[in-house]
Amino acid sequence: MKAADHGPHVRFHLDGVGVGFELDRDALKDQHLAHYQVAHEVIHMLAPDRDTTDGGIMLEEGLATHFSIYGSDFENPGYRQTLLNWYQTSDGPQNYRDALAAYESLIALEPNAIVLLREKEPNFYAMTFDQVKSVAPKGDDELIKLLLSRRKMHAKALKQNE
Repeated sequence: MKAADHGPHVRFHLDGVGVGFELDRDALKDQHLAHYQVAHEVIHMLAPDRDTTDGGIMLEEGLATHFSIYGSDFENPGYRQTLLNWYQTSDGPQNYRDALAAYESLIALEPNAIVLLREKEPNFYAMTFDQVKSVAPKGDDELIKLLLSRRKMHAKALKQNE
């Protein structure tokens, strides 16, 4: 793990084999930001995507956002509420909110959707409409298309003013 001026993001090693991630340099000074970014980037390490020029897969971004809020249990009891407040404000990043809402819609239909999908296809970027539909048959076509679409995601994430 490293810090970068334009993080966080997954980095592929020059040898073409290794992969890691960098946090935004501001995370070195902000515990909440560091925890949020580590939890988020860990999800991207499940199936790193080399081609993100068109943005991140909304399903993966929704899972990463959900995990960064609910999957981590940090020593600061205000962490989760700080994140939820940030996501609900107009300053929160819209694409992450959309990704989170789409992911939450999917798991409302099938709580084990990610496990079931990754059993069929471990790479989020290679998942198909038919695979998602088979896991969540009651999901409407627009939701599935949104989950499989790509959007540019980077916004300066979570700035703590305390």
